[in-house]
Amino acid sequence: MEEAPVEHKKEEEEPAKQEEPEEEEEEEEPEPTLPPSEVSEEEIKQRLSEGCYRKMPFSDISHKALSECYLSFTLPQGSEKTPRGLLAFDSIKFVWDDRAVATQRLQSWIKSHKIVEKVPSITGPTDWFKQQMEAWMNTKLEWRKAQRLYKEEQAKGTTEEKAKTQEEDEGEKEPRR
Repeated sequence: MEEAPVEHKKEEEEPAKQEEPEEEEEEEEPEPTLPPSEVSEEEIKQRLSEGCYRKMPFSDISHKALSECYLSFTLPQGSEKTPRGLLAFDSIKFVWDDRAVATQRLQSWIKSHKIVEKVPSITGPTDWFKQQMEAWMNTKLEWRKAQRLYKEEQAKGTTEEKAKTQEEDEGEKEPRR
């Protein structure tokens, strides 16, 4: 009885030994190499000028809050102070580009949002506009009335002229007989 389990263990060890060389053979196969990517300096500059900001699945700020306050966005200034009168920043470093490029990017971002964003502070026409609109409508009505009177006078004049010419034609025709 004791001999049978020993033989069984030997059989288990033999397949394990056979599997090890197969693993070594798989590791020896070389991985395919990819050709090196070729990107020119112009392409890099173009992509960086377009902006390389990661699109997030969720916004950090709500759309309504952004549309209300994006016009007040600025870059930090060294002379800014806290409400207590202390300097707000010890130093300001622009790691990726200089201040001029950062300012230009912020301004272009604000301009692009001015085109797209809805302005919530516009509520409707003001009293001044309503007064100007009423004055314009009154002026327009006066002009239309004057135009209508002019056309009526022209129409009367043409009918009177036609009547006179007809009378003259009739008057001229009668004496000829």
